[in-house]
Amino acid sequence: MGFLTQLRRDLDQILFRDRDPHAIPSMDGAFSPNDRLDGVTPIGDPIEEADAVAEGPDGSICVSAGHTIWRLSGLGYQDRAAFAEFDCKVGSLAFDREGRLLACTTRGLVALDGAGRTIDMLGEVAGERLGCLTARRSPRHRTARSS
Repeated sequence: MGFLTQLRRDLDQILFRDRDPHAIPSMDGAFSPNDRLDGVTPIGDPIEEADAVAEGPDGSICVSAGHTIWRLSGLGYQDRAAFAEFDCKVGSLAFDREGRLLACTTRGLVALDGAGRTIDMLGEVAGERLGCLTARRSPRHRTARSS
């Protein structure tokens, strides 16, 4: 190590005592930049208010955006159609084992069939309205584990 490098290190230790001398810079190691998004091919015009994406069992993609769930299919996902529309906002999406689309809305959890029709809706549990389906439960809703 050269003289100036040692001098700089010593001055840093004197002037910045609380700084961790072994800190890893924020964009090194596990937190290095991810440029994979720069190399993807766009699949069409942007969808306004796009929130969540779920891949269907048939290879199509469902995207929640505002009050609508869009279904993208075909070569390069060029075919776009409104799969389901709601009178409330739609957020997280997931497909269950039977191929039904589950959608979190501001009114509850909705299960949709392959044609986008509502099969079932869960709006409350134990007499309490479901508010934010993707949030952690509050401590008052946790139950004690039995031994």
